[in-house]
Amino acid sequence: MYRLVGANFDQMHMNTNLEWARDHPDVEVVGVCDERPETSTGSIGRAVADLDLADDAVYDDLNACLAETDPDIVLGCPRTAEHADFVERVVNYDVDALAIEKPLAVTLADADRMLDAVDDELFVVNWPATWDPVLHTVKRLIEEGTVGDVVEVQYYGGNAGAPPDGSWFYDAADGGSMLDYLGYGATFSTWFRDGELPETVSAERHVPPEMEV
Repeated sequence: MYRLVGANFDQMHMNTNLEWARDHPDVEVVGVCDERPETSTGSIGRAVADLDLADDAVYDDLNACLAETDPDIVLGCPRTAEHADFVERVVNYDVDALAIEKPLAVTLADADRMLDAVDDELFVVNWPATWDPVLHTVKRLIEEGTVGDVVEVQYYGGNAGAPPDGSWFYDAADGGSMLDYLGYGATFSTWFRDGELPETVSAERHVPPEMEV
């Protein structure tokens, strides 16, 4: 049985990820932690209720959570700009696997910090689209030649939710929603072409006047 901790709920996908972990026969969720619940787009309160966790399995400090629960796996959803700090903190503990939410990093330097920090831990970037049967059908149709050669990929997306005030979604310095959604188009452009990098990439955005990203 693998002991799993869900740490930080800045990304709304944390709740769904924990539900999947709860339903896995080889996983036990031994703790959850949120160091900034007032601006998180996920909900630690909902997770506690869904998972029926005891009070002593709920934390507001990552270091205490990891030290006391002794997890094998840490599933993290911190804001994108804090991914590198998060990974560097987690690898100080004896964990076997560590996952963070997409996108990997705000900067290449942050990505390098994470790759330098991990040693023998399994390091994973979770893309929720990985589990989307529609996208897998598209991929299959491409591989079967049903739709011909892929010469152009267009992706349209954006923040359709309503995160709380102060959320990283609204803050370019924290990664922001635009970087988060642009990552999908970049990923599909390579995945649908067997890893081949695109020759050119362009993007357009619409940012309401009262918002930063």
